[in-house]
Amino acid sequence: MLLGCAIYKCECEFVNLIIVVYLLGHLLYQVPKVQKIVVNCGIGDAAQNDKGLEAAMKDIALITGQKPIKTRARASIATFKIREDQPLGIAVTLRGDVSYISLD
Repeated sequence: MLLGCAIYKCECEFVNLIIVVYLLGHLLYQVPKVQKIVVNCGIGDAAQNDKGLEAAMKDIALITGQKPIKTRARASIATFKIREDQPLGIAVTLRGDVSYISLD
């Protein structure tokens, strides 16, 4: 319950700031809301070094509190020595309560 109060307080402060800065009036549906935050990290060395990808996964998991997923190559590119379905980076999507906490 305490977490919900903190999010509500954060959202109210943000809405009031937007209303004052942009003079949108008191129409709350005009104020944008945060739906999700995506944290991603592209690792160019991941094709040759698996340990670098695992280290980055641990770092992002420590920062966000969620386990990241590996993003894979959609197509192979010969000049960059990248093959299809080869892991190239990591991504985490933060939604709801977690997204407001990470904004602070």
